[in-house]
Amino acid sequence: MIKLTGKDVFFMSGHSKWSTIKRKKEKTDNARAKVFTKIGREIAVAVKEGGPDPAGNSKLKDVIAKAKAAKNLNNYNDGERRGLAVLEFDNYVIGSTHLGLKDEAQINQLKEITDFMKEKYGNSNKPILLGGDLNAASDFALMPELQKDWKILSTTSTATYSTEQDKYCIDYVLVLNNSAVSKVEVVNSKVVREAKSANVKTASDHYPVYVD
Repeated sequence: MIKLTGKDVFFMSGHSKWSTIKRKKEKTDNARAKVFTKIGREIAVAVKEGGPDPAGNSKLKDVIAKAKAAKNLNNYNDGERRGLAVLEFDNYVIGSTHLGLKDEAQINQLKEITDFMKEKYGNSNKPILLGGDLNAASDFALMPELQKDWKILSTTSTATYSTEQDKYCIDYVLVLNNSAVSKVEVVNSKVVREAKSANVKTASDHYPVYVD
């Protein structure tokens, strides 16, 4: 969780082995649930007032546009396509990504993400968070470039990959160095090796990253 002026957010970094993984909710997820409930309520009200088709319901279209954004990233001749998914809430913005394997791809994809986040949310006065599998350990060429615009919030002292054998820390939670970065206070961070609600070793080949 990341403490944001009294709000708590839970962010797990990593990728799943399956397209859908059902997870049980714990009491510590209440804050996150409230955030999504608020967005869901706004969507429900918009649908009730103007119907379920965003094309004919400008209020619904605005709520959806505000809540999420997405960007396809160039793969720079590095295999599969990569992307960025973003959710915007009242007090913060959260993005999730999975970068390529080669130095050139990682550096250029991060630049695309940074430029996109700055252009779309840079003047919002909200903390802008980014989490995911960056495929880069601390000694990779990406890191000096990353630290020009982003601050690493999560621990880097424990391997996040793989759940079968500890190899590298390549999963991170970051915050953009904008005017709202001072609103983010990190109390604790760890790589989650065990959880009551799920078997983290079968849910993904990466361990979740926890920031409080």
